[in-house]
Amino acid sequence: MRIAFFIKTKRRTRTPGYIEAALERAGHRVLRVNERKRRRWIGESLARRSVLASLTRFDPELVLVHGSDIALPTLAQVSPCYRTVLFTSDCWKSPMSGTGIERACSIDLVLTVAEGQIQEFEDAGVKRAAYLAEGCEPSAHFHLDEVADEWIAEVAFIGKRQPRRTMTNALISFGK
Repeated sequence: MRIAFFIKTKRRTRTPGYIEAALERAGHRVLRVNERKRRRWIGESLARRSVLASLTRFDPELVLVHGSDIALPTLAQVSPCYRTVLFTSDCWKSPMSGTGIERACSIDLVLTVAEGQIQEFEDAGVKRAAYLAEGCEPSAHFHLDEVADEWIAEVAFIGKRQPRRTMTNALISFGK
């Protein structure tokens, strides 16, 4: 599947890069679109035209947006042409209002880590909202056999590391 992914770098959390890598490992072609950087470099109007030209050349089967990483005017031109999915890793303030919910209402599917807000999204006019637990990148985490005393805490980690395919499966089934 060809997926256009609207993201910014997020050097601290690196979440978008991990999502992109997981999609590529699952065999999908991913076009990374950093619209904010283009707007800074060449201005808003040229950036929008550049993004739309990139999408036309790539011809995605699905457009995935991480958080608010797409401008509303660009989304207004993209959403009628492509299936769109928004992944938000944050809980939203209640009541939902403003440009965030305006963006979410223009999207075909909103994936949220806040299961309790699904009904609130739908009440605010979102076409479809679904819960998706945020996973972690296996390469960014590793098990230590011996831990120094200063790092030992009273926090218990339950379970085992296993491959997570939840997000890729959700996107693939929606894109078909």
